[in-house]
Amino acid sequence: NYPYSGKYVGISEVNIQKDNLITQASYQDGGLRDGTYHYKATAVDSYGAESLPSEEISLAVGDVIPPSAPVDLAAASTGSDVVLSWAVNSESDIAGYNVYRKTAEGWGKINGSLVTGLSTYIDTNLLNGIYTYRVTAVDAVNNESQPSQESAATVYLAPPAVPVNLQI
Repeated sequence: NYPYSGKYVGISEVNIQKDNLITQASYQDGGLRDGTYHYKATAVDSYGAESLPSEEISLAVGDVIPPSAPVDLAAASTGSDVVLSWAVNSESDIAGYNVYRKTAEGWGKINGSLVTGLSTYIDTNLLNGIYTYRVTAVDAVNNESQPSQESAATVYLAPPAVPVNLQI
């Protein structure tokens, strides 16, 4: 016995939507910002039956090429700070740089906003330890480069001297 035999099933609401279908074999998607866009198409017959989607195609619009990775990254400790420096990128549309520090969880960006105007960054007030960094370049439309090579520096501040001549 079928478990639902004798039971009534009905539709309580029907919502009909009419799409503005494209009747040509081409479509122009205007007003796009720089970036990569992904498209799929389906066919719809006169009864409204829709085909499975086509294979996806991707299209790059505008500037989607990131700058080259910064080179010559150097890290040097000065007291409890690490001073980073790198060669300026040659691309004309560089907006600035991001600085990343390696942590146990992975790479974390340490600058709040793009480093601009200079190719140096100072990571301040660090505890004793070894710190590893890399830098990326960002262009005017926010394409970010691959990271630079890694560079590390050791911060070591000697602890204060042991107290002597204690009296109670």
